[in-house]
Amino acid sequence: MDISLKLDTFEGPIELLYHLIEKNEIDIHDIPIAQLADQYIEIIKDFPPDMESLSSFLVMAATLLEIKSKLLLPPKKKDDEEALDPREELVRRLLEYKKFREISEILKSKGSELGTAVFKEMDKTVSGLFELPPGEVSEVLDGVSLNSLFDVFIDVLNRKELKVDKIRSSFGSVKRDEFTIEEKINHLKSILKFRKKISFREVFENFSDKGEVIVTFLALLELIKQKEVRIKQTDIFKDIEIEVSL
Repeated sequence: MDISLKLDTFEGPIELLYHLIEKNEIDIHDIPIAQLADQYIEIIKDFPPDMESLSSFLVMAATLLEIKSKLLLPPKKKDDEEALDPREELVRRLLEYKKFREISEILKSKGSELGTAVFKEMDKTVSGLFELPPGEVSEVLDGVSLNSLFDVFIDVLNRKELKVDKIRSSFGSVKRDEFTIEEKINHLKSILKFRKKISFREVFENFSDKGEVIVTFLALLELIKQKEVRIKQTDIFKDIEIEVSL
């Protein structure tokens, strides 16, 4: 028997038990302990005596034999309190192991998928904000973090998605000219020239095109980076406001 292969395969007694259950197609909720215990003990007989984790495998062997002996005892009389199934704790541990094993397989497959993916670099307009010194960031973001600002933007974007007429949008239409950040910078400047202060949500409420919303947000980030506007929120539950920097 190849001991090295066995040690690589079974890292612990629960893993070995689960392997035997799968191999014999055993119902995990109704384990034939006598059969499982015999197979388990037959395997660990060939483990080297100096094996580091041998003690944990021996403890499990003793547990299986104890459960086996309890199942051989005659059932209690009806007048006695109903006894618990001696396999209950073992089943619970095996189900827990199964759950974590399935989760690890999912994470492993996701990791393989992401390993073949190529991610776009962060937009320079956004990355420029992260490069500002902490003191300068507080000048343009008053009571607002960049993450919370982005969360509000995503919420605005999702609300736009809900307002889209799914039936009409399926028909062909003339595509609009693409919006530019420069155009939207001038648009925001013209609004703030007369109003000095405006709600973040109000800036986007009249836009029907998703692309226009995104470009306008990038234009706003550029104005923040240039310190021409500042973002302010006086309370966590109040609207975020855009105002001209002093």
